[in-house]
Amino acid sequence: MKLSLLQKVGIFLGSILCIAILVEVLTTQPISKTNTTSFKGHFSYIEKIITRGCTSYDLHIQEKQDFYKISADWSDCFAYNNFQYEIKVGQPIEIITKKDNSLLSLRKPFVVSILANGRDYLSSSCINQKINDEKITVPLIFGLLALVLFTVVIIKKDKKFKRQAPFR
Repeated sequence: MKLSLLQKVGIFLGSILCIAILVEVLTTQPISKTNTTSFKGHFSYIEKIITRGCTSYDLHIQEKQDFYKISADWSDCFAYNNFQYEIKVGQPIEIITKKDNSLLSLRKPFVVSILANGRDYLSSSCINQKINDEKITVPLIFGLLALVLFTVVIIKKDKKFKRQAPFR
């Protein structure tokens, strides 16, 4: 089973990507006071963005031209319908963002909590549960994938070896 240079490069880059994803998932820290930053402002509007079946949100406040991103990974922790119904334009809100998204992320910090009217519309405990769940499921998926690939390679080598064996 000879591999071409392109196949070797593909396997190498795929391996690097898998390792990077594993490192990112395993080093992501749960939400706490030490790794978050708080911003207060007045609500302007929120955009619901659906990309390839995943929903994320861009939250805009009146004090800033830029927006705050609610990750698609955490969108089911966001009480969007309640937020949209209860929060009006100009109403004061507090936005809490994560200081460090990850080792590899170049994106803007993600929102981990939205407080208004004494209520938390984006649950940081839900986000922490998702972070902890990912630390189990992602390595498990990669481990199973590696096991399947290893098994396929062993079976192919075994078949090749049996074909080359002399008849008695």
